[in-house]
Amino acid sequence: MLSSFYKSKIESLFINLDKIPYVYENSLFKEALDQMINNKLGVLCVVNNNLDLKGILTDGDIRRKLIKIQKPLSAFFADDIINHINKQPFTVNKTITVLEAITIMSEKKIWDLPVVENKKLIGILHLNDILKKLINNKI
Repeated sequence: MLSSFYKSKIESLFINLDKIPYVYENSLFKEALDQMINNKLGVLCVVNNNLDLKGILTDGDIRRKLIKIQKPLSAFFADDIINHINKQPFTVNKTITVLEAITIMSEKKIWDLPVVENKKLIGILHLNDILKKLINNKI
């Protein structure tokens, strides 16, 4: 049974776009931070007007930036979000298997994978959701 879970597609596991934090590329850092806080996911996706993924920002990225910035926090919060994101995040499509997703997450040491289709953001795969599925179904 565990084998079939690992071979299954991530389609039923990823969080749909309407339930994840995302902002448009012209948003301010403060607006992005508010979205992250409201959604409690620890990651934020940044898209253009066509919903093409432009990059991501994680809690860890924010912590590292706070240590490195050389300006007042108020100025930092007024920055455009596009200046602070990872513009080359690892992404997957919804047809990969759970095992492939776990392998990527493990190798890259990440908890979240944006799910894209033709460059458009359609959701995000969060490692906790995979673990919950394993625990709840006792697979």
